[in-house]
Amino acid sequence: METKLRPARVVKPGHILKEELEARGWTQKAFAQVIGRPAQMVNEIISGKKSITPETALLFSAAFGTSPELWLNLESSYRLRLMETDTETSEVARRAEKLSAAPTGRNRGSQRGSKRMRFHLDVLVEQVEGEYVAHCLQLDLVATATTETAAVEDILNLVRAQLDFAKEHGNALYAIKPAPPEAWLKLWRVCEREHPVCQARQISGNADIEAVICHV
Repeated sequence: METKLRPARVVKPGHILKEELEARGWTQKAFAQVIGRPAQMVNEIISGKKSITPETALLFSAAFGTSPELWLNLESSYRLRLMETDTETSEVARRAEKLSAAPTGRNRGSQRGSKRMRFHLDVLVEQVEGEYVAHCLQLDLVATATTETAAVEDILNLVRAQLDFAKEHGNALYAIKPAPPEAWLKLWRVCEREHPVCQARQISGNADIEAVICHV
């Protein structure tokens, strides 16, 4: 089965906010009145000139009936992607990889990493143009197949490979790279249903890692 990886677009959280306002038929001015903030602030968030702060996320969550974490995740994911090509962070990654390559450092790091790898990963499965696409949101991995089962198996194989590679470098967090905001928004829309279609699949019993698979 062929597995295809697709690059993710950098999407402003403000774009998601604009879509939510349009879906409800709300103007920016009306929304600003609802949250008790200037309309200029709403416009600047939509245009990407202003970031979503924890305080703003709480206001948005109250207005839309979402969690504040949703908006903070959208913002942090967007800002991290803008900084991915930053020279300083690239140099830090290079130095850390060099340090991990040392025998004693690698061995100690692998032991620490195996103890810390205790978390679940969100996998979103959707049908797009006759194919099934599976997204692992925390690792920003995408697999496409002709059947839903194959897409899930392909993405889990990619996840295992990514986590194994990260473990070799001493820390599971080495692999963490969040998917774009629109993917997280789709997951939230699935999970907010009264009866979400989700199932848990164990990835690694030794490290206590599981994938929570949600179907759009």
